[in-house]
Amino acid sequence: MLKADAEFWWDGARRLLEDAGKDISWVTFKEAFYKKYFPLSVRESKEMEFLQLRQDRMSIAEYTEKFERLCKFSAMYKANPDEKWKCMKYQGGLRAEVLTAIAPLEIREFSSLVSKCQVIEECTKKLASERSEAFKKRQLNQESSQQPPQKKAFLGKPTGRQPQQGTDRQETPTDASPKTTELKECATCGKQHRGRCLAGQNVCFRCFQPGHIARECPAVLPPPANPPQRQGRVFALSSQEVHESEDRIEGKYTVNRIL
Repeated sequence: MLKADAEFWWDGARRLLEDAGKDISWVTFKEAFYKKYFPLSVRESKEMEFLQLRQDRMSIAEYTEKFERLCKFSAMYKANPDEKWKCMKYQGGLRAEVLTAIAPLEIREFSSLVSKCQVIEECTKKLASERSEAFKKRQLNQESSQQPPQKKAFLGKPTGRQPQQGTDRQETPTDASPKTTELKECATCGKQHRGRCLAGQNVCFRCFQPGHIARECPAVLPPPANPPQRQGRVFALSSQEVHESEDRIEGKYTVNRIL
């Protein structure tokens, strides 16, 4: 049913056709309607668009809707509205992954052809999704296998082991020696030290023996130095000094049995 401008146009066009003695049929109406709203240039453009129609990125539903809309502008289809030709033209514009699956079936009924194409499209999407997920999993596995293992911080005492020969390993923060534990203040003496407090027990804080203090500990004091040796002295008197001395004692004695 025509409305507004189209209805006004058809009232005038029908009177002109009746005055010309033409029979007002559906074919006569379409010729007049296309001449008014779809001139030859537009129809030729639509026919060319139909001949070049390809699915490309469209879904099966979108491709089918556009194919049906443009098919009525095809002069070839108007001249020979054959179901076989329509199926072949529709099938020729399908994407490769759908075409390779549907072509061997040789379907020549248009509604059945469209239905099978929709099933193939859903299967293709599912297969592509599964392949994508499998590819992502393989990538994650490869990346995790290529990453070096994470080193854990060493919390115990250093063992002093040397790195194996032939390795050029740089020291990392986890290889460093652990920090010394901070000493707490003793509640007895007020100082910082390890072990039990010895304050007031009259023992050495170094060797833990009684009788002396740490700064006088014999375990750490150096040994006393040996006293210097004195050289012997020989006193000799001349004969004159002997005669002049009032304390001289005269006598004879033997030396080695000689007088």
